[in-house]
Amino acid sequence: MKRRKLLQLAMASIPGSYLAACGASSNTGLSDTALSDILAGDNDGQPLLVLPSEGEMTTGEMLIKVPSSSMAGHFSIMHGELDGLQLLPPHTHEFEDQAVYVLEGELAFEFAGNGEVIAAPAGSYVIKPRNVQHAFWNPGSEKVRYVEFSTESGFEGYVRDVEGADSVPQLELDYGVIHNMFYAGELVKTHGLTSIHRVPQADFDLIMGMI
Repeated sequence: MKRRKLLQLAMASIPGSYLAACGASSNTGLSDTALSDILAGDNDGQPLLVLPSEGEMTTGEMLIKVPSSSMAGHFSIMHGELDGLQLLPPHTHEFEDQAVYVLEGELAFEFAGNGEVIAAPAGSYVIKPRNVQHAFWNPGSEKVRYVEFSTESGFEGYVRDVEGADSVPQLELDYGVIHNMFYAGELVKTHGLTSIHRVPQADFDLIMGMI
């Protein structure tokens, strides 16, 4: 009953025309039938509200705020961070489309290895279609925070399962997330970056030694 009342209150602000099309009442928020349908689908124990302090930190250093299991497997929402002058290495997603929303700072993006840099200041959305190689980095000295929206559940599985460099080849096969680390070194050199996200210093030095 408490969850029912919370959902009714949350839906009360939806326009009456939309509610009417769904067979709902603008006074109560949702009809009994519509409300029952929604609550029946919410059977995985996930809350209706995710507070700023809540989320699941993964081994891939992404904070899952809304897991795909709460959205019928259709998409997930995560938070990420990049330190100053740090690169998120170029990679391609076979199974999901993504979008990034920049919360704080500015990110620089490059797609398909074409050398064109797209600057995305705070408040920007950047769309990253599947099967298109993309990389992004923090061009400044202060930490950047962003939101990652991913369709399906594959990327969520990847960031949950990744443990280190040795785990990546199998995960690339499992989740269709393919990295281009040689080109990562070229981007570091070209843009004066100093680190690659989740790459230890020894491995970073090895990559840069190949350039």
